[in-house]
Amino acid sequence: MLNRTVAPPLQEITSLQLPEPELIHLDNGIPVYIIKMGTQPVVKMELVFQAGRWLEDKKLVSRAAAQLLKEGTKYHSGQEIAEIVDFYGGTIAFPADLDTSNLILFCLTKHFDKLLPLVDEILTFPAYDEADLAKFKRRNHRRLKMDLGKADVVAYRQITEAIFGKKHPYGYNSQPRLFDNVQREDII
Repeated sequence: MLNRTVAPPLQEITSLQLPEPELIHLDNGIPVYIIKMGTQPVVKMELVFQAGRWLEDKKLVSRAAAQLLKEGTKYHSGQEIAEIVDFYGGTIAFPADLDTSNLILFCLTKHFDKLLPLVDEILTFPAYDEADLAKFKRRNHRRLKMDLGKADVVAYRQITEAIFGKKHPYGYNSQPRLFDNVQREDII
């Protein structure tokens, strides 16, 4: 019987073998890295866009543009997008950081061809609806208020500001007025 109250012994990792990614280039020159792992018929597609703070003309626009992608397109509401992805057993996420905005899709290989056109639609025809932008602002006001009560968040904000300065893309901190200043035209 396995005794789960006793930790297993530590062992040094002597070798680590990772699969070599296959690199192909699309007709437009975009590199695509393919890593085949395991035997499960699952696909993870991650699109990475250089779209962070360094490239924004107005503070917080890159974050708003990335987060609002999930709210709908010219043809589907955010709820419809979620239902389509869910119907095919997939997940979709839109993480954004200081340098990039990403779109990540997980799904069964057999459903990839059904979800890829939806990904194209999300990126090509985002709605960026005024009502969704207003909700984005309210959500981020609440989140910021909660975050400012956490010591680690306050410390991170102070250290990045001290290191980079308030005007640097890595040094400025989100403020309610910065969220309020984001307009639909900025995102488009």
